[in-house]
Amino acid sequence: TRQDEKNRKVVIGLDLTDEYAQISYFFLNQDEPDTLKAFQGEKYNVPVCLLKKSGVNQWYYGEQALRGEQENKGVLVSNLLKLAHESDVVTVDGVEVGAVALLALFVKKCLGTLSMVLEGDEVEGLMITVEEFQEKTAQIMEQLKDSIPYEKEKVFVQCHAESLFYYVMNQDKELWNRDVAVFGFYERKLYSYLVCVKRKSLPQVVTIQREEYEQFILPSNQEIEQNPEAVYRYMDKKFLEILENFTRGKLLNTVYLIGTEFEKEWYKDSVAFLSKTKRIFGGSNLYSKGACYGGKEKRTPGNITEHYLFLGNDKLKCN
Repeated sequence: TRQDEKNRKVVIGLDLTDEYAQISYFFLNQDEPDTLKAFQGEKYNVPVCLLKKSGVNQWYYGEQALRGEQENKGVLVSNLLKLAHESDVVTVDGVEVGAVALLALFVKKCLGTLSMVLEGDEVEGLMITVEEFQEKTAQIMEQLKDSIPYEKEKVFVQCHAESLFYYVMNQDKELWNRDVAVFGFYERKLYSYLVCVKRKSLPQVVTIQREEYEQFILPSNQEIEQNPEAVYRYMDKKFLEILENFTRGKLLNTVYLIGTEFEKEWYKDSVAFLSKTKRIFGGSNLYSKGACYGGKEKRTPGNITEHYLFLGNDKLKCN
């Protein structure tokens, strides 16, 4: 009935980094999450920044904040997650503001956009996923819970690697019956994840190994605009070298190329190399969807919790 449709339970996944925020939402009566598009566009990512309008207590976030800075409307504050890790108080337009309070304001504004799609629905859980989970991150998130409009016991935090775990394990089993690789960029640097399932233990243990590649730094937009053909050719060559070394001796059948950096098809030779033996997927919402799957598993434990155990760097490794 129409009333039943308005009382659906939903889990929210918030991918939060210093560069972008992204929201996915997962109705528990559906098969997979959807990702919220940023307002006034088709992009998923919201720039993580706030702008305080000069002289008044009025704040903008995301693209509005960036436009406000260009129009000299106020003071822009970026790197909100990093600020919360490094400072207690920040001075903005002559006013002292708590660094965690700024992050909380940004998160609340992001979550507020969900009203467009979740009117009348019950939020069963919120999973925030961050690039790396540290002790300071846990402290920040505990403070953040006081400002989030959901019950504390429904708010969780996990790192990107754990979100990747939940995403992969919710795909068709034929995609992860061997090891799975993920490539992406963080702060313009290429990184990889290798997902391995150790099937002889009970429960089956899943480990994820991260590697960064100092030799592959994403060129600036200015460098690309000056000579795109030469720059893309160079990038493809470097990426192919990394892939050849990475895949050597490994049993892989699935590779994910994630992030907006892969939307431009500069990696033709690299894709040709992978497509000979691997299944390749792209996209930029893997972590927020993985956060949804993780939040669902926290609130209503199912097959994954029963049969698989993720051992990440932030997990206790005692039997």
